[in-house]
Amino acid sequence: MEKKGFSIKEAIRFGWDRMRENLAFFIVFLMVSWLINLFFGTFADLFEERLPVFSLLFSIGSILASFAINFIFIRVALNICGGIALNVSELLQFSLPQFLRFILGNILYMLLVFAGFLLLIVPGLIWMIKYQYVPYLIVDKDSPIGGAFSESGRITSGVKWPLFWFLVLLGLINIAGALVFLVGLFATIPTTMIAIAYVYRKLSSGSEIPVGRTAYENNNPFAAPGITR
Repeated sequence: MEKKGFSIKEAIRFGWDRMRENLAFFIVFLMVSWLINLFFGTFADLFEERLPVFSLLFSIGSILASFAINFIFIRVALNICGGIALNVSELLQFSLPQFLRFILGNILYMLLVFAGFLLLIVPGLIWMIKYQYVPYLIVDKDSPIGGAFSESGRITSGVKWPLFWFLVLLGLINIAGALVFLVGLFATIPTTMIAIAYVYRKLSSGSEIPVGRTAYENNNPFAAPGITR
């Protein structure tokens, strides 16, 4: 039987180290993301009473922008785990079918978790953990939605309790970041996103760090041979 596991400490340390190396990128990325959301949200509220049709359009735009930002953020975290340089033009290149699949996969995931919470909470927690990597599989491998749910269930099998405590800790880290006048989120959000991608890579690949690799590769067990920062 396949042996799976991960170290919460290693995942967070990896996320923290990579966040510090790319801090300027993340500050710009988060600022642009928040400004985009502010733009759509402001105009949606502005037109709510006088021009409800325009308000609806801006609300839809806000939702689509949020999905796009999440898609790109996941790709950023995966690239960092792979030791791939962050290239803005490459990050923005994805097909419409893949993006629509990403949106639908997220919606189905949220509906499933919501339905689970209605069933006395516990099923919701289980499904939240079991299928959390559906968006990652769609971004990473362009998986079909059904295949993404199936594969996410497979790679999280046997490690749901560690994943539960991992997510709790990440939530506490982001709460701590928000308490530092929200400025701390510039560090905690990228750290936790990279840590999640790290665990995803660990569980989906099951790879171990070979002997004799460079210092950076030793800190990045998923870097492909010959790829440098």
